[in-house]
Order: sequence, then structure tokens, then C-alpha cells
Amino acid sequence: MTSEYGEPGKFGYPSLLGNSFTLKFEDSKRRVHRFNCGTESLVELVSAVKLRLGLEGDRDTIQLSYEDDEGDRVLLAIDTDLIGVVNHAKLAGWKVVRLYFDSSNTTKEATRPTSNLSLDQRSGSLSITTGVMASVVALTDIGVMVYLKRANV
Repeated sequence: MTSEYGEPGKFGYPSLLGNSFTLKFEDSKRRVHRFNCGTESLVELVSAVKLRLGLEGDRDTIQLSYEDDEGDRVLLAIDTDLIGVVNHAKLAGWKVVRLYFDSSNTTKEATRPTSNLSLDQRSGSLSITTGVMASVVALTDIGVMVYLKRANV
């Protein structure tokens, strides 16, 4: 990480592009992408990442996160999250912010939890369906027994 960050209070690169900042991420083929992007729109950033991954026509969304100064991975969920991390990076003198992404189409790690979740959802649907069917059978049995008792058969 030391190569990504400069000394606190000193900026590594002058900002020639106004409200933009240097960001980078590593794709599933372990290629590092480094680019400048606007710092006020998370949608613009996600589009730039998807473009570099070749997913620009893909409707699946990707979730971006970054590693903060305490070593935690922090999700970028709204525009103010992006603005906050870039402002912090500038104040800390970082040259670049390293991004991490999670998408079912781009990483094997993301595929595993997604498939487990859908399997759990299917299992949940199956158990609900089984429960409803068992209830219907039980109510039908009770109805038949009540009918037979009243009919004295």
C-alpha cells in the first residue's frame, strides 16, 4: 500500500481534471486498471468500471468498495460515500484509491455466495410449499372425518 499513498498532506499528482481522482482496481484476470474518474457520481464510476471490464451492456450491477485507513472494506453505496472517500484520500495525500468490486458475472468469489443464496431461497420456497400442502391435506382429512361422523357412516 505504501506505493499507492504519498506522505500525508502532500499531493502526488496535481488535479488537472477538476473534480476527478485516480482510481484503480484489479480484474478477475489479475490485470490492474488505473483511470481518472469524476468524484461526484457513483453511477459514473460504476459505468467506468463496467466499461473496463467489458460489461457495459450488462444489466447486473456491481458493488464497489475500498479499503480504508483502518484496513476495513467499505461499501460505496451512494454518491456521498464516493465524495467522502475521495476527500479523505486527498487530505491524506493518497495518489490513488484502490477499488474492489463484487459482481456475479465477474468473480468466482461472488458467484459462490450468490448461488448459495438462491439455493437457500429455493429451499425456503420448497419448505413453504411443502408446509402449505401438508396443511391442505390435514384440513381435508379433518373435513372428511367431520362429514363421516355427521353422516353416521
